[in-house]
Amino acid sequence: GAGVAIGVPRVFREPILRGDRFDPAVFVLRLRKMSDRAQSKESNDVAARQATDLAILAGSSEEGVPDLERYLDQLRARSHPEFGGLPLAGFQVNAIRDWRMLQVIGKLGEFDAPFQKWMQSPLVDWTFGGIYQQAEQVDYGAVELDKRATLSAEFVAVLAGYARQTGDGRMEALARDQWKQVQLEFVREDRIVPWVSTLRSPLNRSARLGLTPDPLGRLTHEQTALGLEVGTNPQLIPRWTNPQDGEQWLTALQALRKQELPAKTRASESAYLSSTALFVTSILEARRYLGESDSTTAVNLWAYVKAFEAGPDSVTHRRGEGKPPRRTLLDRAAYILAACEVGTHTGNEGMMRRAVAVFRQTRREFAPVYGAAVADPRLPETLAIDKPDVVDGLQEASLPLFVRASTRLSMLLPDAERKAVRDELRKQLGRESLRVDEAGQRLAGRYRAWWRLQSPLGYLIVGPDPQRWRDELGRDPAGPPLLWVKSWPDLAPGIYVVRDDVREGPFTSLASLTEVQP
Repeated sequence: GAGVAIGVPRVFREPILRGDRFDPAVFVLRLRKMSDRAQSKESNDVAARQATDLAILAGSSEEGVPDLERYLDQLRARSHPEFGGLPLAGFQVNAIRDWRMLQVIGKLGEFDAPFQKWMQSPLVDWTFGGIYQQAEQVDYGAVELDKRATLSAEFVAVLAGYARQTGDGRMEALARDQWKQVQLEFVREDRIVPWVSTLRSPLNRSARLGLTPDPLGRLTHEQTALGLEVGTNPQLIPRWTNPQDGEQWLTALQALRKQELPAKTRASESAYLSSTALFVTSILEARRYLGESDSTTAVNLWAYVKAFEAGPDSVTHRRGEGKPPRRTLLDRAAYILAACEVGTHTGNEGMMRRAVAVFRQTRREFAPVYGAAVADPRLPETLAIDKPDVVDGLQEASLPLFVRASTRLSMLLPDAERKAVRDELRKQLGRESLRVDEAGQRLAGRYRAWWRLQSPLGYLIVGPDPQRWRDELGRDPAGPPLLWVKSWPDLAPGIYVVRDDVREGPFTSLASLTEVQP
């Protein structure tokens, strides 16, 4: 008929065109229907993929064992001889989880040269705190000026741990400075923001400081100290230049901060449990490595995590989420890990009881058929539950994180339950490892979790404030996990040495612990 466009499918056209009049309401309705159809198809595809994955896991009696030496060999191969860092696919990535993993197993010293070069690169935002996501070139050219809260807080923990392991006073001063700056950058009155992005000026420079090079190339002493030489640092990102006088460098940096131009950053409007809880955990771990239990900061930061609690044994995925909440293993793991770290600074028994309740509920939801971290598909909303993953993305992979959280929390569980949990997690992590092609993957979380399961000793302190014990036992990033609770049923005050199926103690002095070291 008249006005019919050639090739337009009639089924699509007719509800939209009424005669020659366009009806926006009908058009929107039609689009919604198409969107619903597409989402339904996607859900079915996800369900089919999930069913296949679950069949593999359920039918597999095989278990893989993560090969730590192979991982270390891959890191050695990735390490760049000239520019340092651990580039992947031609990008200088932040590699913070790899540095953390090396620190936890006491091997960061072997990688000190690439680590130091990375520390002196423009990937670190010493000025405002934290680390940028990545640079597009191995020589750190074209740094992307976006930062994530979790990775930036983990960077502070790595710095504090490095200061602890090396006794380097300059690094300790940097760690303390970054500890403050990272909180200023990401902590708001009502939430911890997951990411902050800096607006760019021409030549991909940060608009936040508005730095421009001197036309004659003249540099002040402070500019030289901060590496603001346009030839080697075209984006003019203030750098750690490994100066002899670290104090003078820090003073120059603090002066630069005062030049910040307003409204040159964007931050996420949302708040998510996983990024909030992991941020809190790393910030408090850094405090512990510096030898300072900090109950005030711990209580203040826990309020941000507590906002996601839902009922006696559940949590929500994001703020303001409707009911029922989306269930993800990552959220549960992050919540439990934060509770353990906050608990170690405060000794709060009620908080730890709730963390145990969340843990047991998570096992009920995720463990009845397929093992520690796979949801039972017979549960409602199974599609909303992430399947286990051992490859790190923007967040650490969910299964390794759950393994670390559970290993630490399980020190409070009865011996038989603790052993069952840890055996189940070893089996699950082993099975998952069979499904991963190791080459070029981000697997630091998986290796860190496996390392923790293979070194199952931990310290549980019960009783009134034992500050000296905590400061001594909690300072080494490569040390066993630590937990403190002011009281716990059936446990007398003292230090307990906890393994898979036995809890020795209570010991009443650090000296008496030497008898039970592994």
